[in-house]
Amino acid sequence: MALSRDQLFELARATAKASLNPSVAYAFGDKKLTYDALDTTFRNEMNNLADTYAKYRENKNLIFSLIETGIDEVLPAKVLQSYGQFADVKTYAQGDKPVFNVRISEASRRRAKGFVTRVGLAGRYETFKLDGYSFEVNMSAYGAAARIEFEEFLDGRIKMSDLYDIVLEGLDEKVYR
Repeated sequence: MALSRDQLFELARATAKASLNPSVAYAFGDKKLTYDALDTTFRNEMNNLADTYAKYRENKNLIFSLIETGIDEVLPAKVLQSYGQFADVKTYAQGDKPVFNVRISEASRRRAKGFVTRVGLAGRYETFKLDGYSFEVNMSAYGAAARIEFEEFLDGRIKMSDLYDIVLEGLDEKVYR
C-alpha cells in the first residue's frame, strides 16, 4: 500500500525526529516505531517512488522535497541541542543584523547597589536609574554540501542520519575554531 503525499511528509518528519534520539519510539500514524523501523519504512517508500526510471523522473521533485523536509526538521534541532547550552540560538532572515539587548548593565547594577543605605522613616532619597545597552553581533554563514548516491540510500548502505551527523560534526569543528 503506497502512502499519500501527506503521509509521506509525516513519515519524513517522524524519521528525521527519530534520528535525533534513536532509542525512543516515535509515532507514525497509529503506530509507535523505532528509528530503524521508521528508516526502513521511509527507504521502502522512497524505493516505491523510484523503482523505475520513469517513476523517478515523475516523482523527482517529491523525493527531493521529502529529503529537504528531513533536513529542515533535524539540523535546526541538532544545532540547538549542540549550542543551546552556552549560546542564544536564534534564526534571522537573510540580511538582518542580530541585535542583543542587555536589560541591566553591570555598571548600572553596581551604581544602584551604592544607593542602598540606612534611612529615616520620612525623608528625601536619592534615586538611580537602571540602564542597559544593545550590541550587534557580526555573523558569518556556514554551509555544507554533501552528496550520497540515491541508490546507496535505497540499498540501506547509508542512512540520512549519518549525513546529518557528519554535517554537524563539521560545523562543530568550524565553530570551535
